[in-house]
Amino acid sequence: SRWRISLAMLSIWWRSQIQSFLNSVVLPGLTWPWLPNVQGQWIGLEPNETAVAHGNRQFSMINILQGSHDDMISGGVELPAWIDVCLISRVFLILHPDPVQGILKFLAGRAQRVVISDDIFNVGGNMAIIRMPDFILMHPFERFLSEAGFQIEKMICAEVPDRECTGFIVAKFGGNKPG
Repeated sequence: SRWRISLAMLSIWWRSQIQSFLNSVVLPGLTWPWLPNVQGQWIGLEPNETAVAHGNRQFSMINILQGSHDDMISGGVELPAWIDVCLISRVFLILHPDPVQGILKFLAGRAQRVVISDDIFNVGGNMAIIRMPDFILMHPFERFLSEAGFQIEKMICAEVPDRECTGFIVAKFGGNKPG
């Protein structure tokens, strides 16, 4: 069967940071060769019109839609009813906890797995922490994912961490869609 892959919140740095990760992660029934070799439908979501145009030219195998996380949650952008893997790269660190939880709850029951590339050093925390001087939010991903019905399968520290990506979280949906 073909896999439907969603690259939610595509960022300019996505390819360089996540390429080695995708090459090394094996999920049940899916080996991750680099992007052009993966079978399935690739969909991206990006609020910046210029980035959407550039991304659609550079990555012809991805249908990049223009929209924000609010558009996604409200149904303002048409996304597939089922997503096998949703990659969220370098976005949550700039969002307030409410939209982060909203995105994860939106994906509950729609995404079999989410892969988060972000600052993950507060994964087991009780609340979001602001890291200064960059003003980056480090979210308590374990709690947020659990509340949305996802269970963390693995966490991988970035080989070369930077201020926007300290690692990756792979979580599988295993519960009921939240109310």
